[in-house]
Amino acid sequence: MKRGGPDHPKTFALAEALGIRRAHAVGLLEMLFHFTAQYAPRGDIGRYSDKRIAAGMDWSGSVSKLIEALTTTGWVDRHAVARLVVHDWSDHADRVTLQRLGRKGQRPLESNQIDTGNVCTQSDTKTRTLPEPLPLPVPHPYPQGGNGDGPLFQSEYPLILAEIRRHDPAIDGMFVLRLVQEVTQFCLSSPKFPQSEIQDIDDRTIAKACAESYATGPRTHGAGLLLKRVPHIIETWALQE
Repeated sequence: MKRGGPDHPKTFALAEALGIRRAHAVGLLEMLFHFTAQYAPRGDIGRYSDKRIAAGMDWSGSVSKLIEALTTTGWVDRHAVARLVVHDWSDHADRVTLQRLGRKGQRPLESNQIDTGNVCTQSDTKTRTLPEPLPLPVPHPYPQGGNGDGPLFQSEYPLILAEIRRHDPAIDGMFVLRLVQEVTQFCLSSPKFPQSEIQDIDDRTIAKACAESYATGPRTHGAGLLLKRVPHIIETWALQE
């Protein structure tokens, strides 16, 4: 993030919208910029699903809430063609990314949208005290409610969670989210993986790959080995099709 970014009014607004500390918001934006530079160098992150964008940012909360917060605070713009575009990406992209685009005869996409009007101005941050962000939720000790997970992990990746718990009942939702992120990052960065099939990697696909990992791997292996085996299993399936 460039100088002045952590103190920008839009950063305060993002923190407030997500109910997190400003330092956390800065980290999320930094992850967004790195994800964009590597996988959508023109700024057109809308080529990926909202879930994939959230995984690239290492966001563990509601996916829809994250995307809504990014768009309403002016960090990401809705786009008629690209769906979602990082606002003023030409200003945020590093020199290497811009040079890479230049060699291809490309330029960052311009969203032609101004900052949202409901974001406080720089002078506002100097003359009034911004509301304190809501405190982060305190995790309940395991087990709680039968599994210790919040609604995100129960509703978004239930098949993965159920499959892993058949072999490791103590696994929690945060591991599931990490596994989804590992699979996503591996497939996005693999030169062999067909990028058109990334959208097909869902809860059912990863759960099926977990089942195969347990069936074909060592007689007994911990959940941690899934982080290495599952991405390769999914890549093998894609190459066989």
